[in-house]
Amino acid sequence: MRCVQWVNSTPLFRTQDWIPYDPTQDVIFPPDLLIKDNKTQGKDCVVFRSDRVKWFQPLTMDRLLYLKRTYPKAKMIMGNTEIGIEVKFKDQYYPVFINAKHIHQLNGLEVSDTGVHIGAAVTLSRLSFFLTKQIKEQEGYKTKILKAITEMLGWFAGIQIRNVATIGGNIVTASPISDLNPLLMAAQATLDIASVDGIRTVKVDDSFFKGYRQIDLDFKEVLTSIYIPFTQKNEHFYGFKQAQRKEDDISIVNAGMFVKFGEENNIVDDVRLAFGGMAATTVLAMNTMKDLIGSIWDQYTMDRSMKTLLEELALPPGAPGGMEQYRTSLVLGFFVKFFMKVNNDINADVQPFPSSWSSAMNDLTIKPFKSTQLYQMVSDAQNPNDPIGRPEMAMAALQQSTGEAAYVDDLPALEGELFLSLVFSSKPHADIKSLNLDDALSVNGVFDIVVASDVPGENKFGTIVVDEELYADKKVECVGQVIAGVLAKDVNIAQRAARLVKVDYEEKEPILTVEDAINKGSFLTKPVTYAVGDTETALRESDHMLEGEMKIGGQEHFYMETQCCIAIPKGEFGEMEVISSTQDVAHTQFAVASALGIPSNRVVARCKRMGGAFGGKESRACFYAALAAVAASKSKRPVRLVLDRSEDMLSSGTRHPFLAKYRIGFTKEGKIEAAEVHYYANGGHSFDFTPAVVNVACKNADNAYKTTKF
Repeated sequence: MRCVQWVNSTPLFRTQDWIPYDPTQDVIFPPDLLIKDNKTQGKDCVVFRSDRVKWFQPLTMDRLLYLKRTYPKAKMIMGNTEIGIEVKFKDQYYPVFINAKHIHQLNGLEVSDTGVHIGAAVTLSRLSFFLTKQIKEQEGYKTKILKAITEMLGWFAGIQIRNVATIGGNIVTASPISDLNPLLMAAQATLDIASVDGIRTVKVDDSFFKGYRQIDLDFKEVLTSIYIPFTQKNEHFYGFKQAQRKEDDISIVNAGMFVKFGEENNIVDDVRLAFGGMAATTVLAMNTMKDLIGSIWDQYTMDRSMKTLLEELALPPGAPGGMEQYRTSLVLGFFVKFFMKVNNDINADVQPFPSSWSSAMNDLTIKPFKSTQLYQMVSDAQNPNDPIGRPEMAMAALQQSTGEAAYVDDLPALEGELFLSLVFSSKPHADIKSLNLDDALSVNGVFDIVVASDVPGENKFGTIVVDEELYADKKVECVGQVIAGVLAKDVNIAQRAARLVKVDYEEKEPILTVEDAINKGSFLTKPVTYAVGDTETALRESDHMLEGEMKIGGQEHFYMETQCCIAIPKGEFGEMEVISSTQDVAHTQFAVASALGIPSNRVVARCKRMGGAFGGKESRACFYAALAAVAASKSKRPVRLVLDRSEDMLSSGTRHPFLAKYRIGFTKEGKIEAAEVHYYANGGHSFDFTPAVVNVACKNADNAYKTTKF
């Protein structure tokens, strides 16, 4: 057994050492899960129903087309890599789903004399294997489009996504940065689209993409297959992609480019240049294509066409997606690479381009990842109880690596336990005019809703200064501030109900940046000065002086285990037990006691281990523990609060964004004579640890440099 398929790795064990497989010892399928309702389970369709959703899984094309006519607004599910995101992270609700992935006709892979036919439900991994096989079996000149698609699939998301995502799903999602649609458009691929009325064939061109995520596909129609043609001997095709990461990332800009020459010359007979990431849809550079047809493939043509391309696809300032100049430069860069690659194909002996451009024709290759672990060996004479210098393993390393280590949300549910989902402010600065809880309370499974008036003790929290409300009462001062908490029997119900809480705001002018705060005099504390020597005089007398400013954005702590806790009321005298992923157990105890209005000795706070913290759970974990404790006190039942990643990033805060304004004086030889630095930290809407963070920043400002005037 090897750890990675197709990789020549070291065997993990010897198969002959294990007991032979005995199929009679397999665990039987649970009888309770067997489908027995023959009225709803036909031979050509399986149906699942809940109070809110219908899920159809047809097994034939006829049944699929019938369902699409009956439920024209139904969401088609293939790999669920797009719709799953919409449901989980964009709060979309779809009452009807149709999973068509198991229909035989949608999973076909066929080869004809002129090209390949691919079923719409074929996964990208399966497509990659199929195209690779054809590249090996077909004549080389015929597979240029297939090679470009295969190479692009290597950069498409990750293996796990490619194993479930389908080519049809990617096409109809119509993302403007789809990695495949520019290639299919440049290849002039065609699509077979079926409905109860029949089948029609359309080209993947600029008329197919109608607008942002809008295509020429009626609600009752289904994409069934894709045809990709082979290339001819006088045709050339390449694809390009630029992302922020080398692997598993969406495109900034991508492209598919095709050119066809005359039979015995280098005059352009046909050309297609398709780009993604430059508009609301995948686009063809029509003007540039017209300019190229009839031209000789040389540097003069390239230079002329680049001007046309720049005019055609230039992005105005403020265009959606940003990076306007960079994206435009990528378009030109892709075109130059395409021009040079094709020139190399048709006339490798003649290179009219500068030698410094030669790297443009080289494809990026990523070598296998290698790692080295370095450690020192200690002397045999060292006391075995002395750990200094020894490569000691972490105490819980084995439990963590095997999954045995238990974190907060791994703890089993307690009897009567409720889940708490928080309602966050969507406004940066506003008064709360009213709070409508009716729709949320009407959801089946909702137990109660916690608001500011339910806090039995102090509805205030803080580390250095107690200035932050637990549950916002009359106003909010940042996006992500907690307004209420919904208690329900499970997490899904609680989150769904939390989205139904209606908050009526009266918005006020916000302060959003450090610069805004400086201009409006919005400071948490008075300025603190650390000074050594006469800096002003030294700066004035220096041979040279540099002056400027530097900005550092905030950083998300991004611990693997999000903020979470369990609050357990103990019954006597308001006692509370809190199990929290916290870096400060003592302050967690104090914060809970303060919120409940009880002495600290009636609160037990525990933390066995954290799934990462990095400073992000010093104070904020105490805040969430207090929220959960208030909910547990009101409900008299155990309460579990586990933020999902988006909630955590919305509400827990980040490391501080900084603005530094500096003046540095130095000699002609480069020796620093004096330095003056003004630090401004964005502390958000409350004190938290901001004064301490700024204090540390100031005391470490000179770092490894020494100057007597600072």
